[in-house]
Amino acid sequence: MKCLAVRALLAFILVSGVGRAVAQDAPAPGHLEAAREALSALGSEDDLMMTSGYVLAAMMETNPEISQFEDVIESWLTEVVNWEDVLTRVSVMYTESFTEAELREIAAFYNSPTGRKCVSELPELAERSDLMVQSQVLDMAPRLDEMIQERLAEPEAGKGE
Repeated sequence: MKCLAVRALLAFILVSGVGRAVAQDAPAPGHLEAAREALSALGSEDDLMMTSGYVLAAMMETNPEISQFEDVIESWLTEVVNWEDVLTRVSVMYTESFTEAELREIAAFYNSPTGRKCVSELPELAERSDLMVQSQVLDMAPRLDEMIQERLAEPEAGKGE
């Protein structure tokens, strides 16, 4: 029971990059500050807090027997997924992909009215897009069945070549 909870949290940390160390030279202070500004403008802290909440909810749903420890796990998540630590580490990652000038442009855009609207609207648009694709795939499922049946009807069907 406890092992499953720990594995789920470690998987989150590994996938999200929270626990990754960076083995490169430290970026210039201005470059790092530009990355922090871009991440702040993108609403990354809110995203991290929401992700932590989703991780906790998923853990409780998949492992109901650990629900008695929900407050302990939530407290642990708060300690482990500390925004300042994550911000520093992710900022370094951003400095590896973007120049200081590019990061300042990103921050300027996302701090503009259009950028703020983008941050606000994109999650819903992404969700609606996902639902549209899922619906399209489900609508076309009979065609997949038909194609599989055609393959099964072929001579030598199912035999490796």
